[in-house]
Amino acid sequence: MQYRHIGRSGPFVSAIGLRLERRTGNIRPEPGVRKLLAAIKELGITHIDVDRRYGSLPGAANEQLGRLLQVVQIQRDEVVISTRVGLGVDLGPLTGFGSRRRVFASLNSALYRTGLDYFDVLYAHRPDPTTPLEETMDALTQAVQEGKALQVGLSGFSPAAARQGIRILRDRGVEPVACRTSYSLYNRWSEDLLEVLEYQGVSCVVDDAPGPVFPRPLIALTPIDSEPSEAEGADSLLNAIAESRGQTPAQCAISWVLRESRITSVLVSSVTADVEECAHAAGAQRFTEAELRSLNACFPYHGYGHRNWLEKHIGRR
Repeated sequence: MQYRHIGRSGPFVSAIGLRLERRTGNIRPEPGVRKLLAAIKELGITHIDVDRRYGSLPGAANEQLGRLLQVVQIQRDEVVISTRVGLGVDLGPLTGFGSRRRVFASLNSALYRTGLDYFDVLYAHRPDPTTPLEETMDALTQAVQEGKALQVGLSGFSPAAARQGIRILRDRGVEPVACRTSYSLYNRWSEDLLEVLEYQGVSCVVDDAPGPVFPRPLIALTPIDSEPSEAEGADSLLNAIAESRGQTPAQCAISWVLRESRITSVLVSSVTADVEECAHAAGAQRFTEAELRSLNACFPYHGYGHRNWLEKHIGRR
């Protein structure tokens, strides 16, 4: 396993991280999750993400994580645990999801359910058009000041909104360490965001990463402008290149993401077989020029902005 520094001031995290998701919590038997955590310990995975929406009941995965960290004997200082607050994460109406009240209600609930004293990284998920961005960033700042989060970051922000959020946090004396985004061969809009993050000295953590079961992230099954036949041809190329590299298509896709030095870590789904397979992609990030040219031709770059109406709205503020 490789380890990369997250941000200018954050800790080192494993290049492959574990995203506790809907297949955990009450849906998944506890012995299976115990086996999963034992597997990540053996693989050297030190990056775990969890939030309130994961599991069949709100907070179920949080509670399970808190119990099983002790059962598997993973020490708190051995792992970097992150969580998100904001759109699609918390219960309640969509309005006000970035307000100070909602941020702290979600954060305090997550701390209570996991039994943790703090989260290593707290992300604000999406700018809230009903709340000034300054208020959301002030809430993150307060979480750091109160010791409930050691570091903070952004998630699902457009390049323009990320630049603005980073500036506000730094004006308040808080250094953001990372921005989470979806990024893969099939969904390359974040390359605009990577330019901003590189200039700002902020790391990128990739969510919605391709996994062995679904080589493509579910939110972008095909490039927006591609015909089905073109997508099938791209799949065939990926399969061929992966085979020539001795990898599965999912491993090849993750290796392609991790070849980017600006990417700190890739979060993968919480199935033991998935995590074990994806972990092998961390050490195979070198691609030949011919491989990269072929992949770039079949999986073209698409600029930011054609999919996300909320970020477009924020960008006009």
